Amino acid sequence: TILNFRKLLFSAMKEVLGKRVPFVMNSVIDFKEHYSGSEKALEQLDYLAITAGLECVVDPKLKSALVTQCDVNQQDYMLWCLMLIFVAIGLPTLASNEQSMYQPALA
Repeated sequence: TILNFRKLLFSAMKEVLGKRVPFVMNSVIDFKEHYSGSEKALEQLDYLAITAGLECVVDPKLKSALVTQCDVNQQDYMLWCLMLIFVAIGLPTLASNEQSMYQPALA
């Protein structure tokens, strides 16, 4: 599949760069492992690591593609927050009621 091909490309890139420019690869690995700074700088460091063939927890290119696809609507967010509050308030009330019972046939 595409993800297996991607892993194969990453391993090939890491191996070739490790042989041809080991000082650059060691620097990139060192930056990735030891840097703890701002979120923006970490994102740029992830771009550098991906380019060098290193795996990252969050793929920056995939993240940017997903962010462009997402349309965060404030009204939807508020609706789901209110739904969670409704469940959090209603569940203990239903659980303490003697007449309420779970019927798996209805689920």
